[in-house]
Amino acid sequence: MPPTRTPLPEAPPRRPLVVLDVDRGDADAQDSHRLLELGVLPGRIVTLVRTSPFGCPLEIEIEGARFAIRRETAMKITVDAGGGA
Repeated sequence: MPPTRTPLPEAPPRRPLVVLDVDRGDADAQDSHRLLELGVLPGRIVTLVRTSPFGCPLEIEIEGARFAIRRETAMKITVDAGGGA
C-alpha cells in the first residue's frame, strides 16, 4: 500500500510516523538547518506529541528527545500517516 503523504501538523498525534521527505527549500535556510540538527531525516520515526491550543508551537519526539518547533517549520516535514511504524 502506498504511503499516505501528510504534512506533520496534519498527522494524527501520539503515534509513530515515518518521515518521507523534508522540504529543504531556500525560503528559510535556518529552519532546514534546525531540522537537520534535530535529526529529522527521511526514514526516521517522529511522533507529534501535541500542538498548543493556538496551533503553534508543536511538540515532536525523535529518538526519545522532545522538541518544540513552529508550525511553519513542521509543515516542511512530510510523513506517512497511513501505516506508521
